Amino acid sequence: LRRFFISAEKGAETSIFLAYNSSVKGKTGGYYVSCALKDPSKDAQDLVLEESVWSRSKELLEQVWSRS
Repeated sequence: LRRFFISAEKGAETSIFLAYNSSVKGKTGGYYVSCALKDPSKDAQDLVLEESVWSRSKELLEQVWSRS
């Protein structure tokens, strides 16, 4: 199972790159993997799926908040 995970240092590389590298200064909203801009998956770009996930998430949160 360990072979499927990366170290904390490796996992932080892209976040640190985006925070400190001048080549990405002022660029926002991108999806980065291993310090490189990538296109999101087709599922991530599916507007129907997006609405479905958003609606279901909202329903679940409303249930939790109504119990408080």
